[in-house]
Amino acid sequence: MKTIRFFILILLIGLFACDKSDNNKTTLLKNYNESYVKWTKLKAQNGNSYTYQTTFGSWTGGGSTTELKIENGKVTGRNYHRFILNGSNGKKDTVASYVETVGDLGSHESGAKLLTIDELYRSCIGEYLVVDEDNNQLFFESNTEGVMYLCGFVPDGCVDDCFNGITIENLKWIK
Repeated sequence: MKTIRFFILILLIGLFACDKSDNNKTTLLKNYNESYVKWTKLKAQNGNSYTYQTTFGSWTGGGSTTELKIENGKVTGRNYHRFILNGSNGKKDTVASYVETVGDLGSHESGAKLLTIDELYRSCIGEYLVVDEDNNQLFFESNTEGVMYLCGFVPDGCVDDCFNGITIENLKWIK
């Protein structure tokens, strides 16, 4: 009888210890918190004025890049380029673009939302890292300075253009 109880106890410990959602989500949330602290420190050191880009690329060869300009914590500019991959030379050919400034921010539907990196951190924790991990693969990555560059999820079983979330590239401080 003791052997059966011991076997059941070992089995239960194994099941709970291997629960990937708790371990993975716990790690992602820890990494998120560490990254947000580093972002807050970097922002205090460098000021709250910067540019960053976000890019979408499809398996079909099309995609877009949006650059946002933030000055004193407010979005003041947005540049957008939609491209298609040229099969003959491998370069990205621009098929549409625009530049928005303070007076016409948000006047185009295409492009990344007008969000600061602080707002992206809030979206990350409130929209993307909260999805059901049993049905989605969650992601959170930070760059060498510790700033988030990837936050989101891919639904299990999805094959093409499945990432839902945030990408941050080419963060540059404006002095």
